[in-house]
Amino acid sequence: MLHQLPRNAAYARVLVGPSNTRTTCGECHGGEIIVDTLDGAPVFRSKMLRSTRASEITHAELINEYLECDPEINTGSGAENNEWYRCQMLEAFLGKGSMIWAGFREDIDTFIRD
Repeated sequence: MLHQLPRNAAYARVLVGPSNTRTTCGECHGGEIIVDTLDGAPVFRSKMLRSTRASEITHAELINEYLECDPEINTGSGAENNEWYRCQMLEAFLGKGSMIWAGFREDIDTFIRD
């Protein structure tokens, strides 16, 4: 059975603490500012970072993850460990039709320098 994620799920899920003034993303991305709200959840903008070459995943690898995903497998009690949740996220951007694969520009800083 598929469940609809709330529109603000991506924003509400990453909030840190009751003040809702920072996210877990800001620990790496930095320069976080609130730019909007969506259904009561603050929307942040921060510094863009790209993966290092060694940690990049190919389009084919991502499609394989999507095709092998089994939402009936529960890998843990928390949503972050739940295969169902991972499958929903893969379905959200791969299950709706064709996709144009593109890498980040080379001038964007990486999480860790190559």
